[in-house]
Amino acid sequence: MMVKAYCAVHKKPFAISFAKNQWEEWEAQNAFSISQERSKKGYGQDDLLGNISIGSNYTGCPVCGNKQFFLCNNCHTLNCQGSAIKKEDGHIYVTCANCGPIGYLQGTIEKLNGFSDI
Repeated sequence: MMVKAYCAVHKKPFAISFAKNQWEEWEAQNAFSISQERSKKGYGQDDLLGNISIGSNYTGCPVCGNKQFFLCNNCHTLNCQGSAIKKEDGHIYVTCANCGPIGYLQGTIEKLNGFSDI
């Protein structure tokens, strides 16, 4: 399954491929750049439900290289954490490349909108 995402640093779209691992968790495996036009399409939509993790061989954001990601609570878009800033209060703050709000990281991702093809 593939999930559309954005580089939080450069606001460019990319996709992350996920596969179920031996524990039946959805694990990020690879990432690749996609065009703005392609980021608006997706075929074979299905939800990825359950534990979402990052595989040891995950290549990271193809634009900035960051290997972490977050899901925006506002627009539900996946973003790399390249824009993350740790502040004095101990929270890590991020900005969504799709809708713009700044917030801090909390919780886990348990559902993603995926596609069999992008």
